[in-house]
Amino acid sequence: MYPSGYTLPHIILASILATLLMIVIVVGNMLVIIAIATEKALKNIQNWFIASLAVADFFLGLVIMPFSLVNEIMGYWIFGYWWCDIHSAMDVLLCTASIMNLCLISLDRFWSITQAVDYLKKRTPARAALMIALVWILSALVCIPPLLGWKRPTPEEEYPKCELSEDIGYVLYSALGSFYIPSCIMVFVYIRIYFAAKARARRGIRKQPRPRVVSIPIPAQKSNLKATLSVNGDGQTGGQKVPASASASATAVAAAAAAAVAARCRAPSVGIDVDMVSEFDPSSSDSGVVSRCAVVKPLKLRLCQPIFGRKHVGKSKREHADVGRHAGKDESDGKMKQRDPEREKRRLARKKEKRATMILGFIMGSFIACWLPFFVLYIVKPIFPDFEIPSQAFVIAFWLGYTNSALNPFIYTVFNKDFRRAFRRILFK
Repeated sequence: MYPSGYTLPHIILASILATLLMIVIVVGNMLVIIAIATEKALKNIQNWFIASLAVADFFLGLVIMPFSLVNEIMGYWIFGYWWCDIHSAMDVLLCTASIMNLCLISLDRFWSITQAVDYLKKRTPARAALMIALVWILSALVCIPPLLGWKRPTPEEEYPKCELSEDIGYVLYSALGSFYIPSCIMVFVYIRIYFAAKARARRGIRKQPRPRVVSIPIPAQKSNLKATLSVNGDGQTGGQKVPASASASATAVAAAAAAAVAARCRAPSVGIDVDMVSEFDPSSSDSGVVSRCAVVKPLKLRLCQPIFGRKHVGKSKREHADVGRHAGKDESDGKMKQRDPEREKRRLARKKEKRATMILGFIMGSFIACWLPFFVLYIVKPIFPDFEIPSQAFVIAFWLGYTNSALNPFIYTVFNKDFRRAFRRILFK
C-alpha cells in the first residue's frame, strides 16, 4: 500500500486513464492551434478566441497534468516547495483562462447577434487582442495571491503535500473569479442566444414581403422599351417574358441590379435568410451579418412590354431556394410538383431550432458537468471543515475539471466544416 492509499492495480489503471486524457488534450488542442495558424479559411478574428482557449488547454495538459498525476499516485509531493507554489499558480492560471475564454467566446457570439453591425465594426484585430489579453490578466489576478502569501502555512510533514490554498478568503475570491461569475455570464448569454435562435428559426415561417418594383431606364431603341427589375425581400427578382428586341439591354440591367443588391448587403438591415445555426454556433467562423450577405441569390430580370402590348417570345421560371431543393416529381402524371412552401418553412424552422438546442445544450451541459462538482467541493471543504468529504470524491471532481479541456477542441470545432477540413489535411496529407 502506497501513501496515497492506492493499490498497484489502482495505480496502473489511474495512470493509463490519466495518460490517455493528457494525450487527447495535447493532441486535440495542438490540432486546433495548427489549423488556425495554417488554414486560410480559419484566419479570422473570432477564431482568435478559440486559439486562446486551445493554448490554455494545451499547456494545461502538457505542463500541469503530469505533475498532478505523479502527486496523486504517490500521495505526496516530491518536487520541492518552490515548484509546488509555481505548479499550483499555473494550474489556477490555466484553468481560469480556459473558463474565461469560454465566457469570452459566448459573449462574442452574443454581441455578434444582438449588435451585429455595430459590433462587427468595433471587433478589430487590436480590440480582439485586447480582449484576449484581458482574459489572461484577469486569470493572473486570480492565481498570483497565493504566491504573495495569501494562503495557510504549510505544516511540516513526513510526506509533504502540494494542495491548493485553503484560506477561506482566497477560496471564495478564486472560486468567484474562476468559475461562478464566468459561468453565470455564460448561462445568461446562452439562454439569450437560444431564444434568439428560436426566434430566427420561426421568423422564416412568415410570408415573404411583396416585391418592390424598380424601374431602370434603358437607352432609346427602336421599340422604346423600359426594363423593370423586381427585387423582393430576399434579394431575388421575378421572372417575366423577355422580348427578343430587348436582349441587347439585359446586360446593363443585370449590372445595375447586382449593384443594388450588393448595396443592400452593406446596409444594416439585411433580409437574406441563411442557416440560423451558422450564426449561433460558437464554432462558426462566420459572423451574423457577413454570413447573411455571403449567400445572395442569383438575380433574374423581368423586361416589361410597352403599354400597347406585344406577344411574349419566351418565359423564365421562378425559383424559390428553400422550396426548390425539396421539389419532387409526381410519378403518376410525370409533372413537377412542389411541396407546400409554408409547410416546408415550418419543417426547416423546427430542424434549425432542434439543432441549435442540441449545440447550445451540449456546450453548457458539458461545461457545468465538468466544473461544477469541483468548485462546489472546493468551497465546502474550508467553509465546513467538520463536514467529511470522501477523498475519492474530491479526486474525481478534480480530474473531471481537467476533462473539460479534452472536450473543448471537439465542442468548438467539430460543428465547423472548415475545421474538419483542416484536421483531415493535417492528419492525412
